[in-house]
Amino acid sequence: MFKKSLFAFFIFLIISFSAYYFIYKKDKSFKNEKAIYSLDISVLQLEFIANDSLARTKYLGQTIELVAVVTNIDQANNVAVLDNKLYAFFSKNLPANLESGKVFIIKGRLLSYDETLEEFKMDHSAVVQ
Repeated sequence: MFKKSLFAFFIFLIISFSAYYFIYKKDKSFKNEKAIYSLDISVLQLEFIANDSLARTKYLGQTIELVAVVTNIDQANNVAVLDNKLYAFFSKNLPANLESGKVFIIKGRLLSYDETLEEFKMDHSAVVQ
C-alpha cells in the first residue's frame, strides 16, 4: 500500500511540474528575432481590407517590421501610436529617440486587427536602426 501511495505521489509531482512549465513557459525573445515581413502600415491595412481571413493567418502572431510616422506617445503606458492606426506596446521604457512626427521602423509581434476601428496592436515593440 505504501509503495502504491509513493508511486502515485511521484506521478502527481511529475504531472504538476509538467503542467507548471507548460502554462508558465518563458516568453521568447523578440528582440533578436528576424522580422518575417517588412512593409508599410498602409499596405498592411489594405491587405486586411482586401482579405481579412488571409491577412490574419499571414500576419497575426508574426514578427514584422512596419514603417510609419509616430503620431502620439504615451509615456505612462509605454505605448506609441503610429499613423493613428497602430498601437505599439513596448516591454520596457520607450526609446529616448522616439519623437512624434518622425518616421521610424518598428519591429514587433502583431497581436490583433480591429476592423471596426481599423486599428492594429503590436507588442514586444522595438525601434529598428
